Amino acid sequence: TGTGVSSISSAGLYAILSDVFHVNQKAILYSCIPIPFLILEAFYLSDPFQSPGQIIETTSQQVHLENPSIKDKVKSLRYVWVPIISILLVFVTEYMKNQSVNPNIDFTNFEGKYYTFAMFSYQAGQFVSRSSLPLFKLPKWSILIPSILQLSYLVFGCYQAEFLFMNNIYVMLFLDFIEGILGGLIYVNGMYYISILSLKEYKKFCL
Repeated sequence: TGTGVSSISSAGLYAILSDVFHVNQKAILYSCIPIPFLILEAFYLSDPFQSPGQIIETTSQQVHLENPSIKDKVKSLRYVWVPIISILLVFVTEYMKNQSVNPNIDFTNFEGKYYTFAMFSYQAGQFVSRSSLPLFKLPKWSILIPSILQLSYLVFGCYQAEFLFMNNIYVMLFLDFIEGILGGLIYVNGMYYISILSLKEYKKFCL
């Protein structure tokens, strides 16, 4: 996912095609089917001297050379449990909110449109925060705070889906943008702290 460019571009493209140009949803989805195959082809073309078989063989050799026990791997997590828990909590809450709760939220003057623009707002927030690591880093002790805020927003979203007490779609979209910022901050900072705090021989396992 990287900086989130692919996510915001895909969400934005879908929003424009479906809600601005009123393209049929099935047509949009069918037109996207070739994209994964193009990405796969681009991946292998980026290293023309290494075939898929060679990649698998090289990976197998690395696994054979580096084969610590499960017990040692689990022990290595004690250095990075805070960022791991933060990332796990964010993934669970975000997917529950975006895929289960958001489809049940609607507004009178924007019937059927909230979900599309909510995803775009969320991905925009992700894009902003995932590009923030070179500018600033969250202190290690504070990395759980955005995760707790994400959990709170999930609860808020559940109440909104059930009672529809907030009538302003723009406020909800702004909150979705903030949700994306929080999620992106946790992702990049969590991965950063895992990479620098984990032991070298267990870094791949921790990541």
